Amino acid sequence: MIFMINLKISLKDLFKSNKGKTKIEIEFINADQKVGLLEIDSTYSINFQDDIKNKILNIDGIEEVISS
Repeated sequence: MIFMINLKISLKDLFKSNKGKTKIEIEFINADQKVGLLEIDSTYSINFQDDIKNKILNIDGIEEVISS
């Protein structure tokens, strides 16, 4: 439970401080299989840049960030 709370707070703060037009989707993977998808409301769209990617990767539990 602590992990999820920290993840939620970290992502929320990051998204709020970097508003932009990039849609956010978070995939949940377990044993190389997708077990869930979270599509975040456009309210939290971000300005996606390399520094944002690095900040997201520094959050515990995040293994990969893909931009399309």
